[in-house]
Formats: sequence, structure tokens, C-alpha cells
Amino acid sequence: MVARTRNGAGPTDDGQIVRQTSTRSYGLLGRWPILRNTDFLLLWSGQTVSVLGNQVSSIALPLLVLALTGSAAQAGAVSAVRLVPYTVLFLPAGAMIDRWNRRVVMMLADTLRGVALGAVPIAFFSGHLAIWLLYTAVLAEGTGFVFYTIAQIASLPRIVANEQLAPATAMNEGSHSFGTLVGPGLGGWIVSMGRTIVSGAIVGVSVDAISYFASVLSLAFIRTSFQAHRTAATAAPLVQQIRSGLTFLLRHPHLRVLALLGANIGLFIIPADLAAIVLSRNELHFSAQVIGLIFSAGGLGALIGSAVAPWFKRRFKLSHVTYLAVTVEGLSVAAMAVTSSAVVLGAGMLVETMMIPIYNVSQATYRLRLIPDELQGRVNSVIRLFPVASQPAGVAVAGVLIGVVGPRPVLAVIAAGLIASSLLVRLTSLRNV
Repeated sequence: MVARTRNGAGPTDDGQIVRQTSTRSYGLLGRWPILRNTDFLLLWSGQTVSVLGNQVSSIALPLLVLALTGSAAQAGAVSAVRLVPYTVLFLPAGAMIDRWNRRVVMMLADTLRGVALGAVPIAFFSGHLAIWLLYTAVLAEGTGFVFYTIAQIASLPRIVANEQLAPATAMNEGSHSFGTLVGPGLGGWIVSMGRTIVSGAIVGVSVDAISYFASVLSLAFIRTSFQAHRTAATAAPLVQQIRSGLTFLLRHPHLRVLALLGANIGLFIIPADLAAIVLSRNELHFSAQVIGLIFSAGGLGALIGSAVAPWFKRRFKLSHVTYLAVTVEGLSVAAMAVTSSAVVLGAGMLVETMMIPIYNVSQATYRLRLIPDELQGRVNSVIRLFPVASQPAGVAVAGVLIGVVGPRPVLAVIAAGLIASSLLVRLTSLRNV
């Protein structure tokens, strides 16, 4: 790859000329040059709006199903169906995105999500809302999420320069953190403003549908190409393309370790939240408001982590950031396992979630720079599949164990598992990165 110049124009790896502007500026724009990248800001703003809308509907949809059917099982089933495409489609979606136009994929994915959820209020006001439509809507929404997410990750190195990958990834992490912190509360408020739970939930679903169309609009104004020039290899059979992505990952020692770490973190982090809820409610008898504040501290921690992640990326090696983040996560969960204080639980949640974006930004920046453009979709889909696939197993096992031995021993096992996972950095070639 030819190095890009500080000023003027520099050639990219596929021969395109990309305009480079001087990094000398004043104030915030000087410290964060990415804020002058209009195309990225369009991409990021659309994603932020759609993430917030998604978090609103994550509250509104289960409440809608519960109000319509009176069945907690049905409400849980709708939430579960929303996750099915995550595990089923990640691998083929990655290969498809590497052969298709990524911007078109993202626009179609968000259009699908907007239409699917928009059908719910239309059916309600026309008197034809049925439970099968809700299942269909969330299945389509989950499918759109998979294609949009992988295409967005694969496109990032084309939208921003190498030196902007870390702050760009941090801003993406910040969007998710902000959505997680604000979205559920906003969703609950929107639902409560309705004359009934059903009417309020319909408004919440409508907000999510509108957010996806706003994302489509932002994508339409982006001028940069989302992928390099396609070669004959992208016309290979789908199974062969998936295999090539897996082969690239398995042959690269550092990516193998990062994939394994992702599986371990997915296996432990979500069950830690479940154990913390059970500990707070059943053993410590905290009120719902106190439990809400504890988990709000987690959302605040994620925002802080997103803000400071580029600083860690600039000053420390990937191995150091990874070892620090995973070890501190383990120690935070250990503190939660032995405390009876809501303040300590909240602090543990804050520190634990703060480490997640710090780790994510460093490892995502590393792999985005390492993976060739024509393999971005496939390899990133495999890496993301590991934590996504391990989460259901982790939650299921943790739920059984909590019922048998209680939440504190489970938190202790999770803490030990995270600290042991950090040893992958010390015992593998990742220690040299």
C-alpha cells in the first residue's frame, strides 16, 4: 500500500486518489480530524439514530406482545426470534457483502427494517395486528441488522483514513453505549405516554421504524465508495468465499486468538449481568429503582470507555490493552461477587462495561487495518460470530447454575474465567502485537 500524504492527495491500494487535508486546525476539529470527515459523520449519525430507535423498540415490542397476549413466554419468544438471524446469517452475509455493493446492502437492510416495523402500527390502526406479524417483523428486523452491521464494519476502512480508524470505531462504540444508556428509558417513557400499554408500544415501534428510514437518507448522501474494485474472486461460489474467509482467519495467529477471546468474553459478560440482577433482587432485596441505577452506571461506563478508547489505542500496544481490559473486567466481577453494597455493585458494573469499548476499539482497529478489503465482510463476520454464538450458551448455563448454587458463586466463576482468558495474551503470539 502506498503511504498517504499529509497534505494534498494520496493514492489508495486500488489506485483511487483520495483527497487528504491538512491535520492542522484549531479546537476540537484539530484534536479530532475525523469530525471534518463529512461522509463518516453521515454514516455515524444515521447509525446513532437507528441504534437509539432499536433500543426503544427493544422495550416496546415485548411490552406490546405481553399486553396483547398476556403471555411472558410469547414476549420472550419474540425477543428470541429477533436474535435468530444473528447466528444463522453471519457467515453467508459476510460473503455476500464482499461480492455486493456495500452501500446498497446497507440501504436495503435499513429499508427492510423500517418497512417491517412500520407494518406493525399500520396493521394496528387497520385492525389487523396479529402475533404472526410481530414474529415476522422482528425476524426481518434481525435479518436487516446482520447485513447492515457487517457491511458497515467492512466499509469503515474505505470511509476513513487509517489514522482515523480508532476514533471512528470509538464513535461507533459511543453510539451503541449512548443507545443502551438512553434508549430503554426513552422507550419506557414513550410507552407510558400512551393511553394504554398497547397504544404507547405502537408509538415506540413507530419511532424505531422512522429511525431506519432516517439512516437510509443519511447513506444516500455519502459520496465515498464503500469498497475497492471487485475482482473475479468475488464471483466464486458462496461456500468457497465463506471458506476463504475462514481460512484467512485460521491461518493468522493473532486473529485466531482475538476470535477465541471474543468467544470467551461473550460467554461470560452477559451471564454476569444476569447474575448481578438476581443477586440484587433476590439476595440483597434492592428495589427496582436501585437496580436500574446500578445498570445505568454500566451504560455510563460504556460511554466513558468509548471516549477514552482512542487514547489507549494511541499509547499502548494491542496486547497491553487487551490484557488490561480483560483482567480488569474479571476483577470488577470478582468485587461484585463479594459485596452487599449497591454502590460497589454499581462501581463494578461501571468499570466492567468501561473496559469493553476500550478493548473493542483497539482490536477492531487492528483487524480493520490487517484484513484486505475484499475479505473484510467474511473475516469480520466470522470474528463477530464467536461472541454472538457464545452468548446464548453462557446465559443458559448461568441461569441453571444460579438456580442451583446462587449468583455469588456464578459471579466468582465468571471472574475467574475472564482473568484466565487474559492469559491468552501472555501465552500466545498476541503478546508481541
